[in-house]
Amino acid sequence: MWDLEPFDEIRRMQRQLDGMFREIKPPTFAPTFGDKMSPFVDIVDADKEIVVTADIPGAQKEDISINVRGDIMEIVASRREEKEEKKKDYWRRERSYNQFYRSIQLPVSVDDKRAKASFKNGVLEVRLPKLEIEKKRGIPIE
Repeated sequence: MWDLEPFDEIRRMQRQLDGMFREIKPPTFAPTFGDKMSPFVDIVDADKEIVVTADIPGAQKEDISINVRGDIMEIVASRREEKEEKKKDYWRRERSYNQFYRSIQLPVSVDDKRAKASFKNGVLEVRLPKLEIEKKRGIPIE
């Protein structure tokens, strides 16, 4: 008999692959989803809230979007950079554009209406209060 949930095996394999890729990733980002980058995140279970931090260097807070549904949080961000250099008889202009995407399964469902986010020095911090679940209570029989 199988006592596993249908997706337990897939999640186990995903954790193994994440561990293997973590060993070969560049220091901050690794390409995923085509040309989008996936920022590393830290997830901390801090008693009454979940705290997620993500490194997104070079992005502006206006270019970051965070979506939460149940126990899944998505971070989408973009970074634009333009350099213009003029020397004697030539111009050089360089542009770069990067997109970042990360979907994170949180350890519990959270109250997205009370969530707060801040972005400073390239680090995004999202504080997500845990959803309060009513405690089990008995029902008297008449």
